[in-house]
Amino acid sequence: MALRWRRAPRASIATLLVLGSGACATQEEQLQSRDAHADTVVESAMDSQAIDAPDARSDSGVSIDAPIGPDPDRPDVPSSMPDRCAAREECNDRDDTCDGVVDEGCPRGVSVSMPPRFGPLSRGAASGNRAQGIAGRDEVLVGFYGRKGGVIDNLGALVAPLSIVADTTRTPFTYAVRTGAINELPAHGGSGGSGFREACPVDSILTTLRVVHRNGCTSPGICYEVVGDLIGQCSRVAITLEGTSWAVSFVPVSELRVMGSDAERTSFVAPPGPYGGLWMSTGAFVDQLSVGQVDVGLLRR
Repeated sequence: MALRWRRAPRASIATLLVLGSGACATQEEQLQSRDAHADTVVESAMDSQAIDAPDARSDSGVSIDAPIGPDPDRPDVPSSMPDRCAAREECNDRDDTCDGVVDEGCPRGVSVSMPPRFGPLSRGAASGNRAQGIAGRDEVLVGFYGRKGGVIDNLGALVAPLSIVADTTRTPFTYAVRTGAINELPAHGGSGGSGFREACPVDSILTTLRVVHRNGCTSPGICYEVVGDLIGQCSRVAITLEGTSWAVSFVPVSELRVMGSDAERTSFVAPPGPYGGLWMSTGAFVDQLSVGQVDVGLLRR
C-alpha cells in the first residue's frame, strides 16, 4: 500500500509555538525566583557578621577590650612590651608607657660639672707660689696626700671617678654610685715632715672641708700662719626617687682628718662640696688653700 504525506494544519503549528514559549517563560521565572532567594540568604549572613564583629576602626562607639601585649605570632613585637600601658614609666627594663622607649627618665650615669668653681683662698701667709690641680672628667675629691709635721708642708689631691650601678634584682630598680680607682693630682709645697695619705672610705666622696691654720716656723722667730689641719666630711652619693623624678643627695659616712700638732690660729670653712680640685699658695709649707666646687648630677635615659 502506498504511503501518503499529509500537511499539518496551520492551527496546529501555531498551537505548538504558543505551548513552547509558555514552557520557556515558566522555566525563566523559576530561575529568577531561585536567584532572588540566594541573594536574600547572602545579605542576611553579611548583616549578621557585621553585628557580631564590629570594625574597631569605625566611629560607631563600640570598643574591643583586648589586652595590649606581645603577640606570639608576631616575632617583630619587642618582648619588653607590657600587658597593659601605664601612665608613667618605671625603671624595670620594660616599656611601661608603650611609647617605644624603655625606662625613659631613669638614671643611666652620673655627671660632674667642670671646671670647678674656686672660692677665696683660706687666710694664711700671703707669700708663696700659686698652684692649681683640677680633677679629670667625672672625678671628684676623695682625700689628700703629701707631707706634714707640725703643719702641712706638701699637699696634693686624691680624686676618683664616679659611676652608677643598678640593682636589677627587684623592681623598680634601685641605683648606687660607686667610686673607681683613686688618682693623685700633683702635690705642691716643701720637702719637710713625713708622708701621709688620707682618703674617704670606698664609694664615698669629700663633701665639706674646714681648713685650720697654725704657725709654721722656718727658723726661730720667723713664723707664718699656714695650713695645719684639714677636717672634712665623707659622704655617700645617694640616688632616690622623689615624686616622679630622680635626685642626688649626700649621706654622711665618716670624718676625714689630716692633723698637725701646733696650736690653732684661725680656721676657714670652704663652701660645701663635692669638690673637683685644689687651689693653693705654697713655699716651704702650704700657706693658703681653697677647693673648687663641682655639681654631681644624673644622666637620664
